[in-house]
Amino acid sequence: AGSRALGTILLVEDEDPVRVTTERTLSAAGHRVLSASDGQAALTQWEANHADIDLLVTDTMMPKITGIELARRLRQDREEIPILLISGYTGDESLNAFKDDQNFIFLAKPFRTAVLLDSVDQLLRKGATAQGKALAASDPDEVPGSIPQNVYRIR
Repeated sequence: AGSRALGTILLVEDEDPVRVTTERTLSAAGHRVLSASDGQAALTQWEANHADIDLLVTDTMMPKITGIELARRLRQDREEIPILLISGYTGDESLNAFKDDQNFIFLAKPFRTAVLLDSVDQLLRKGATAQGKALAASDPDEVPGSIPQNVYRIR
């Protein structure tokens, strides 16, 4: 399987149990996770830490600022920031804005832990390549992995 890429992830999810579980999963895999409960809090985290953030993982449907709007704002600051958009709702037309974006993955809820970690790994590798960064890597024996089952690219 090989080692996984590691990075600093801005995680944005308004449902506390989902955010806490996802944060634990990503942290256990070796990532540094900055959590926010809504888009406004995420913008505050971004302003304070944007140079360190390697990936945005965000829910789409949130109060105040949607995940899609948040992604657009972060891309205005840093065009190459990879984005993992997560939602239980797949019929959002605004996702079309990202359909040709190679630094973007849409993940439908519910998803398996391995699928989340594989998607994060894929985006961190692409993001590092785009930014010319060297990647830190985890021990592949520490993190279970599998072939993604429900990773959807918008076509």
